[in-house]
Amino acid sequence: MKTCKEEGCEGKHVARGYCSKHYYHYKNRGVFTSLRRKEAGRGCAVEECDNKHYSRDYCRKHYARLLRSGSAVPPTPEEKYGFCPTHPDTLATVRYDGVRMCKPCYARLFYYNGPKGTGSRFGVRSEYVDYAGAHYRIRTERGRASEHDCVDCGQKAEEWSLDTLENTIIAKKGRAGSPYSLVVSDYSPRCKECHISHDVFLRDGKGYGNWE
Repeated sequence: MKTCKEEGCEGKHVARGYCSKHYYHYKNRGVFTSLRRKEAGRGCAVEECDNKHYSRDYCRKHYARLLRSGSAVPPTPEEKYGFCPTHPDTLATVRYDGVRMCKPCYARLFYYNGPKGTGSRFGVRSEYVDYAGAHYRIRTERGRASEHDCVDCGQKAEEWSLDTLENTIIAKKGRAGSPYSLVVSDYSPRCKECHISHDVFLRDGKGYGNWE
């Protein structure tokens, strides 16, 4: 009768030269897995991966990914994110309110509709728009100020400047105390010097304090 190869043990052979007791003793401690791992010339089945074989034809890293996600190969960005419905050529890397969109669309959503919790939805303007959101509207509809000439001196404009204080709101955060308007036509492109001069004119005329 073939017996266990463990020194001092005369138990009946079951598998891999060991009796039942020693076979499960080594199996539970990963000894046999370590032996398989050392098989010559066996590597990971994933292309361009030079790691050693660990289990199911994969290395440790790709085997762990297989158990975690069901696929040993990571998905491509296109498979992972998909494309933005508004900009079909841009990856939808942001998920907001159950909808995937690209970063520019998320920024537009935030500045047009206010922070999460206002009850607004994409494409519908909210009453809550801060100083930065108002200027984002201007850039979206009229472009950057640098694309225009200054309305006062004719040189290249650098900033959007508020023309009138009729429709103004006083900013409560960000540039707190500064007036801004949600009416895009209330702004004109100006260079920095003309912008400062025009703001001084409005400030002295209306007494809004030390806003810049």
